[in-house]
Amino acid sequence: MASDQMLICSYLNLDFFGVYLSFITLLFVSFFILFWRSHMSRIEGFLICVSSVFSVLCFISNDMLLFWVTYELSILALVFCVLVGSPYSERFLAFWYLVGYVGSTSLPLLVSVLYVGVLGLSTSFVNNSANISGDFGFMWILFVILFATKVPLPPFHSWLPVVHAEASTFVSVCLSGFIMKLGIVGIYRFVLPGFSLSAGSLVLLVVYSSLVICSCLSELDTKRWLAYMSLGHIVVGVVGLFYGQDYVTEAPLYCLGHGFSASILFVLFLYLYESLGSRNWLSVSLSGRLGVAVIVILSLSLLTASSFPPSLNFFSEVFILNMSFFNMGLVLSYSLYLFVGGLVPVLALSYLLTSSGESFGSGVSTNSLLIVTVMYGVFAYLVVFFV
Repeated sequence: MASDQMLICSYLNLDFFGVYLSFITLLFVSFFILFWRSHMSRIEGFLICVSSVFSVLCFISNDMLLFWVTYELSILALVFCVLVGSPYSERFLAFWYLVGYVGSTSLPLLVSVLYVGVLGLSTSFVNNSANISGDFGFMWILFVILFATKVPLPPFHSWLPVVHAEASTFVSVCLSGFIMKLGIVGIYRFVLPGFSLSAGSLVLLVVYSSLVICSCLSELDTKRWLAYMSLGHIVVGVVGLFYGQDYVTEAPLYCLGHGFSASILFVLFLYLYESLGSRNWLSVSLSGRLGVAVIVILSLSLLTASSFPPSLNFFSEVFILNMSFFNMGLVLSYSLYLFVGGLVPVLALSYLLTSSGESFGSGVSTNSLLIVTVMYGVFAYLVVFFV
């Protein structure tokens, strides 16, 4: 009995980070089963459940090979789910993007895991962090690149918006809800024990993410818009990891808020698509058929995506900002990210509300409301920054 427990402990690690992220997966699976099982086929539901089970095992794995196997199985289930459940004509494009993404990262990661296992005489995360010397730092750099692609982080993110646009809503929810977090837990387990990013690297990452969020302003497709927003915001969860082990609990907290806000918006955009027959922001805002309840829920969801208080994202971002004062460049770049990341969803919300108001014959000026919204966003940002 004791030997069985030791064997389980050697392959599984029930630490705070893994258990907390596993809770995210279980939360989404419960949501699917309770509310959306009638909207998906049995095959699609089965594949999502398979992906969820292997994701949980991946989150709590304490072995590199087990991590690789469970991660690849969780993403492969969604690859086939794209073909089975997507209602869009370009689903084959999304399928090949996912296949290319899996193929370009899975084999190099497997080879790296086996190589590190030989060097450390074990594939255990704990043993390797202690046995591998600094002479093999290039392996950690390779891990950074591989998991930056798996999250994905800029500039390795180009495949995800295409997949989001052509995959079914349920696959998009899984990708934003817990698959992206598998890449973060990979950084936590593979990279952090032997590698750290400099403040300059973090500044470049945050600035690049701000530019990704700004690119949302040119997107009319709601799913692609949300995909870029999700990509820009997930950086906060990664940046929080490199502030030291004392602050690593903020990363899973932010991941929970990120997955929750993105998933709600994906479901709302599905509802709007089924109601209006379009995913275009112009069609949504000018339709004049949005009820008050839908507008309220959509408004709250967009405010949550912008990390508006009292959302989980708000507290995590403010905490990480407070921890950034050891480097002024990081403070300035992170402040830019907070401003842009909060302003873009608020601008989308203001456009949605003013356009809907004009459709109903409202006499409120669109430009006036946009100006007021921008001023309120600046005011809220300054309050958060100085308080």
